[in-house]
Amino acid sequence: MGNFVRVCHILLCMSVASVAGASSSSSNEKDLKPTEPHKHRVLASAYVQYLPPRVIVDRLHKGTYDFAKGPLAGANLNKQDLSGVNLAKTDLRHIKLAWATLKDAKLDGANLEGAQLYHANFKGANLRGANLKDAQTWGANFSGADLSGAIVSEIHFNHAVTDENTKKVGLIIIPAKSH
Repeated sequence: MGNFVRVCHILLCMSVASVAGASSSSSNEKDLKPTEPHKHRVLASAYVQYLPPRVIVDRLHKGTYDFAKGPLAGANLNKQDLSGVNLAKTDLRHIKLAWATLKDAKLDGANLEGAQLYHANFKGANLRGANLKDAQTWGANFSGADLSGAIVSEIHFNHAVTDENTKKVGLIIIPAKSH
């Protein structure tokens, strides 16, 4: 019964916030805190959860996204076009970027640990020194990308696409765990 009451409370708060937001557009972007952190993955901040993905992508392209209000870790940006965005040294743990386009994106030093990158297109992207440990890269295209000094998990990276133009100098491949 406790979870039911908590869900009702959250829904009520969201309703009140949306009514209040009708009179003031800035109130929709309050820095709300998630009620309970998940033990095994990073939850997206409330700011990111309630902004439509197209708004986040538009702000990233314009360079006006406010990372102080809502880090992108845990965000769902599946199937979005993030070509050329600068996310260097950004916390993107557990972000969902399946089928997303990140051509020529700047992701050097980014933390993509545990990210869902199924079939994402990183063609020509800079992932130099990025952390892709436990990132799910099945079908991801890293053709022409710079993965120099990046960290990847062997079991996931074996199913990613690379070509002769993919830079892999100093690529750190974490071996699959044997049980």
